[in-house]
Amino acid sequence: MRLASPGRSRLRRWTFRLTSLFAIAGLVVVGYRWWTQPRPTPPTEIFRGVIYTCIELSEPECRGLLHLVKIDLNAPGIQLYMTRTDPEAVAHGYQYRLETAPAVLEREHLALVVNAAYFTSDSGVLQWSGDWARGVQTIVADGQVSHIDPHSYLLWFESDLTPHLEFEKPPKAAVLRQARWGIGGGAVPLWKGKLREAAAGHEMDRRTAVAIDTGRRLLWVAVFENASSTAVAQVLAEQGAKDGFLLDGGHSTTMVLSPQAAHVQSGSLIHEWRPVATFLGIRAESLQ
Repeated sequence: MRLASPGRSRLRRWTFRLTSLFAIAGLVVVGYRWWTQPRPTPPTEIFRGVIYTCIELSEPECRGLLHLVKIDLNAPGIQLYMTRTDPEAVAHGYQYRLETAPAVLEREHLALVVNAAYFTSDSGVLQWSGDWARGVQTIVADGQVSHIDPHSYLLWFESDLTPHLEFEKPPKAAVLRQARWGIGGGAVPLWKGKLREAAAGHEMDRRTAVAIDTGRRLLWVAVFENASSTAVAQVLAEQGAKDGFLLDGGHSTTMVLSPQAAHVQSGSLIHEWRPVATFLGIRAESLQ
């Protein structure tokens, strides 16, 4: 009988050890992802005036998780954040630098952040943080208007955060002068609490949406794992929203909650890895 050489025995032991190590590491990663994955959550106040809900949907045009945040704009401490144009980017013929949602949330000390308007960039196949970018729709950040997109409707806020959705495109100069914060959208599928079939569609994808109730001074921010624009409008209407539209979606869709969020799992709730040009964020008083 031939015995294995000492060299071969050592190689087999090291191969077994490495294989075991990789298997254990894989189990740890899988276990961590399972433990930290978002789960359905009833309406929960996570900051003062900020209610988070996670709903599992199984409708024909709306499947997977919906992360829904309702913000009471009357609550003390609520502030809005919109990405301002970058002076260096402007000097190079652009408007913004691409960033990731977690980086913006940390730098701006936000309670939550979602991706905002459509954009183009000078990136190649892959987009990287720091790449130059231009916004497609109009953005108003602390009174600064990025540009006037003739195809944008405008969801905007007065200085006291009273919200409005301008059902005219482009928005009038008087509106832009009055707007402290604002974000453009290409279509309005939810208007006065009802679905507008002409502005909605049935193609399903990841979705980011915003909606308001001007009379009650409420703002909804939502991300859907897989939904049509028709389903998005219907769900938001069921939640009490009156007017709203979609933001950029697909691989851009992201929502990140601050570690200061109370009673829920914080961090990235959906796809934070892709850098984008503009963000909508909320600052709010902590409950902790």
